[in-house]
Amino acid sequence: MLKLAQTDQQTNRQGKNNMSPTTIINILTKFHKDWMKTVTSTINILTNFHKDWMKTVTSTVYTSALMNILTKFHKDWMKTATSIINILTKFHKDWMKTVTSTVYTNKLLRDTRTHAHRNIRTPDITQSH
Repeated sequence: MLKLAQTDQQTNRQGKNNMSPTTIINILTKFHKDWMKTVTSTINILTNFHKDWMKTVTSTVYTSALMNILTKFHKDWMKTATSIINILTKFHKDWMKTVTSTVYTNKLLRDTRTHAHRNIRTPDITQSH
């Protein structure tokens, strides 16, 4: 078995510390202050992270909600616009049929009249009966 050496000197006490209670309290106080700074800094960082995260989430939620509203508005608007375009297209088709029919009819009538006047001689109206 190992025997420990014993000394008679008071200053060389093995296993004992030479610090006074005031020194220990000062060290613990400094440790506590440093620890509190670290904890406070960590809390501030986490709080800032949480605030930034909340801004991001809130922005995402509002953006998503806004996009849904805008998408619905766009769809409704497109239905209305499509309906108006369909009405205008139908009106245009009907109008084109009417114009085409009128022009074609007038052309036929004009061609028939001129053709008839060329071949048929009208009697002179100047002679009396």
